Amino acid sequence: MDSVNLMPGPEKRVPRLYEVEKGQKTESYISAITGNSLLTKKKAPPLCKPDKVIKMFYIDEKFTVIYSFFVHFRWLLLILLVIVLIAMIIASILIILFSPSCNPVYKPFWWNNAIIYQIWTPSFQDSDGNGLGDLAGLRIRLGRLRKQGINAVWVNPFLESDNFTRAIRDYRTIDPKLGTMEDAEKLIAEAHKHMAFIITLPIAITSRSHSWFMRSSSRASNPINANFSGFYHWRRGNGSSLDEAMYTEYNNTTIFYMHYANKPNLPVLNWQNDSVREHMFVSLFSYWIDKGIDAFYLSDIEYLARTSSGMSSNWNNIQDIIRDIRNYVDTYSKESAVTKNKKIVLFADRKDATEDDKRKLVNSGLNSVVNYELGTISDSSEICGGTDQIGSCTHEILSDILIFHNESPEIFGNSELPRLASRVHSRAQAELLSMIQFLLPGANSFYYGEEIGMRNLINSTKCHAQQGVMQWDDAQNAGFSTAQQLKVNLHSDYKNINYERQLREKYSQLKTFRALAKLRSADATLIRGKTFIGKLVNEHAFTVSRFRYNDTANDTDDVNCLKEFSFKFSAITIYKLHLM
Repeated sequence: MDSVNLMPGPEKRVPRLYEVEKGQKTESYISAITGNSLLTKKKAPPLCKPDKVIKMFYIDEKFTVIYSFFVHFRWLLLILLVIVLIAMIIASILIILFSPSCNPVYKPFWWNNAIIYQIWTPSFQDSDGNGLGDLAGLRIRLGRLRKQGINAVWVNPFLESDNFTRAIRDYRTIDPKLGTMEDAEKLIAEAHKHMAFIITLPIAITSRSHSWFMRSSSRASNPINANFSGFYHWRRGNGSSLDEAMYTEYNNTTIFYMHYANKPNLPVLNWQNDSVREHMFVSLFSYWIDKGIDAFYLSDIEYLARTSSGMSSNWNNIQDIIRDIRNYVDTYSKESAVTKNKKIVLFADRKDATEDDKRKLVNSGLNSVVNYELGTISDSSEICGGTDQIGSCTHEILSDILIFHNESPEIFGNSELPRLASRVHSRAQAELLSMIQFLLPGANSFYYGEEIGMRNLINSTKCHAQQGVMQWDDAQNAGFSTAQQLKVNLHSDYKNINYERQLREKYSQLKTFRALAKLRSADATLIRGKTFIGKLVNEHAFTVSRFRYNDTANDTDDVNCLKEFSFKFSAITIYKLHLM
């Protein structure tokens, strides 16, 4: 063996080499191997025998068969699921097509269930501190009305007139004492966020200061005005053959014109004249419909057509005129890009008329005939002849009007009637009457201040007794104006009776009003129900019930209230109702 030089180890000892034959292990080798600290590797497992290899191959084949089965089964289930879904869709379509349709959700036309708030603009809210209410001030207070549950405002006066009367000077001009056309447009736009907007149109009469009357009266001296000659009713005579209550001579000319009974400042328009109709349709209805008016109260319709003497109304002709107005309004609202087929409400009243007369007016085109019968309820009326007769009085009137007026406005008060709280014996009675009004069918109209029990003015010199300042709070001028001197009168009890005070109180007439107004707008029975008046009990009490259509008297969903109208009990009843 060749010589090999080995390097010394850590202990400076040189290892020695030994020759060993292959296949043989010397003791020193064995000893060296045994003393080695390295672990020996475990023996590798022997190779699988051929029979085990065959067995393993058999398991893989079985798994493949099972897997293939489940794949096919899964596809089968998926196909069945798709078939079932398609069948269900087809069945649903067939059910929809051939099953009886569900009753649609009832959404009444706003007018049929309206809660209307009638405002005397000059007394409602002053915005510029001149002591007179105006349209801008009214707009400021719209939020308060909305919170009261009001969904329609009826604004009077609105058009330019003689001293805020029905003597209209211009049908297309806002009364300058109340504001501008811009103020009116802003007011209408603001109201339309939550409410409908209603104005009064005296379509049968004008002021003597109206340009039509002045041109009609000067037709003889100025040929340019010849087309206006037939705008009014003119008759030549000496006056002896004409009723002075209906005709007045014009400027000592032996020519007389027809006017409102005993009111020469209100000449009557001649609706039989085609030019009058054209001017009224275009200058009046089209113009204000495009401005956003939702409803028109047509006042003094009894003067739309008169007999030759002027003493009587020609109701057949009046119905024809109303029918023409309705046809024009409906046609225009459909064709106008502004209104977009909006349904316009027309309503009016007829005094001293039978229910059949009112029905004919509705059939001719009016949406409703106002129930001013409720305005006759008072301590001094022929029916309500004393404080103890309020119950029987109300019962008789309600029983009569419910025969016909299922959707007509119910009105206890307006700008021409004494306030309800002044007509009956107490504010408690007035509050009970207002509560009954909420149970009646159709639209409900409330005069401003009725929700807080305002009374008539005492010794009023600046306005009618029922047109006093709206009592908002107990501050200067009741929160109506910052002016040092008001142009309308303020009731002396405003510190005790005002909106803000009743809003703070736990129980108040205002809160009762608000609760009933909201209930009226939300409860299905009050929206669609039918009203029943019970028999009068002991001359003082009766029931007013509302039931849904097709319901029985035993339905628990009715609204049933017993009203007692004797003075002592009415005050107690009102507080019990507050606590309910």
